[in-house]
Amino acid sequence: MRSSVRPGCRALVGTLIGILIGLMLAQGAGASSFWEVSSSSRLLSDDNFGLSARTQANVTRFEQFLSAGVGEEDERGSWQVAIQDRFRHHTGEDDGLRTAHQPGLNASWQRAQSDRSQWQVSANLLRDTTSANEFFDTEVRSDIEKTRWRRVANIEHSYWWSSRWRLQTGLNGEWLDYRDAENTGLISYDYVSAAPSLFYLLSEQADVYLALGLDRFRPAPANTPIQQLSAVRSDTYRLTAGWRYRWAEPHELDISLGMRHSRFEPELGGRTRRDDGGLLQGLYRYQGEQYSVSVRAQRRLSPTSDGRVIEQDVVNLGADIAHSERWRGNVALQWRAERETGSDAGNLPDERSQELRAGWDYRLYAQHRVGLMFRHRRFEQNEIARSNAVELQWHWHSGKRFW
Repeated sequence: MRSSVRPGCRALVGTLIGILIGLMLAQGAGASSFWEVSSSSRLLSDDNFGLSARTQANVTRFEQFLSAGVGEEDERGSWQVAIQDRFRHHTGEDDGLRTAHQPGLNASWQRAQSDRSQWQVSANLLRDTTSANEFFDTEVRSDIEKTRWRRVANIEHSYWWSSRWRLQTGLNGEWLDYRDAENTGLISYDYVSAAPSLFYLLSEQADVYLALGLDRFRPAPANTPIQQLSAVRSDTYRLTAGWRYRWAEPHELDISLGMRHSRFEPELGGRTRRDDGGLLQGLYRYQGEQYSVSVRAQRRLSPTSDGRVIEQDVVNLGADIAHSERWRGNVALQWRAERETGSDAGNLPDERSQELRAGWDYRLYAQHRVGLMFRHRRFEQNEIARSNAVELQWHWHSGKRFW
């Protein structure tokens, strides 16, 4: 498969990383340097790992993750660079052995240049060599060995020109590139989003905002007729208005409503379609000393690796409870509905999925934790598939160590 990351995109990501490194090196002389290392191990057993209604495969998976980073911070900002590596080993799926290897690089920089101006820049590079089923990440079921490069860059600037008015501008990009994936149905793509927002502070507890947005999705040139039929480029224009309120220190409420106008153009050269829809995002969060609760609901457009953009309704519920200094419990529930939009490939059935996670973890020492997690998944599209999984976890984090 040809690379979707065109030379201009590569140059943009390379330039951003270069600027990011330069900004890091320009950090103030009074900054404090630090390093930190983290590691985690997971052992999971799933009775239907591929979440298939017809061919259920019981899989045991071992995962090892390691991250090491250095950085600096002072009273106005900080920077950090970290390398990471994730190794996954599967047994039992199709009576074979499958491995996934994911080395990556993360970099971030934030700086308050003055009392009115603040910058945040981040970049991420991930290389994934895997033959595992990628359905939940890409909307494509494929267990053929392939390599995936994922590049993500984000730039955000906030400017206060008075005590009540604030202008925030953001530019986000994702470039996904598949190699050796001709027979998988996976399609590389570029996805860029720009979103300026205007905030007005009503009081110490509340503010309102108005946001514009432009999302640009470009799939790579397809190699097969099926890929050509499903690949659809799109441009989406967004307008949203929102309100945020914090009536007490641990409580936060954020609600926004909006409209979008999308233009879809099939790569095969079919009829261009236009589609209008609503946008919604709601968030409630409570952060206490003993427990925290969050509820988030949103309607959005999301890119997928079968060459199209889909509309998603997502609801997330989460709670975390600290029973003691050592024991902690958590539960998370996600409900998601997806529907096709702007494609000439035919009207596919809507998809619905639910995922429930519940677990406990125990702090052995100041930096070591062990945990047990249960997961239940349900997927519906023509047929219903379910899976149950149990996972053992171990985590270690050094914390920031200054020198």
